[in-house]
Amino acid sequence: MGHAEYRIPEGARDDAVTVQALREAVAQFNGDRGWTGLNAVNLAMSINIEASELLEIFQWCDPQEADEKARFTEREHFREELADVLIYCISMANFYDVDVAECIREKMRKCHEISGGARSRITQGTFPQNGRFGRDQNSSRPPVFPLPVLSHKKFRFFS
Repeated sequence: MGHAEYRIPEGARDDAVTVQALREAVAQFNGDRGWTGLNAVNLAMSINIEASELLEIFQWCDPQEADEKARFTEREHFREELADVLIYCISMANFYDVDVAECIREKMRKCHEISGGARSRITQGTFPQNGRFGRDQNSSRPPVFPLPVLSHKKFRFFS
């Protein structure tokens, strides 16, 4: 089946395709395959599995290597895994009748309120000196694996 059958015209870009068109395309794609038994557990697991496959592309990379992979050396694989995550997220929004634009807008509003509108960024200092996670070759310390910690106030890394 061609792209046109899924309401995403060949060559169409983000500025020409609505969220609604993507929702309809994903719904038709799922329906054509008989994927009608979807539920929260199946969809959440699938999102997590596909997100893990996306993350695997960047395993053991420093930020520069990760950027190189996403933009050039692993571009096709990166795009495929990202598409899988997005398709399952849209599938969940369809299944539970969640308005994607409203959902994102409300989450961004809440994040803005929590942070007080303050800007924050993760800097290069987040990484060990060698720029990689794992054991620093020049240290007797145990391996460094920063764990993201979510709180109601901010996002931090602990190692």
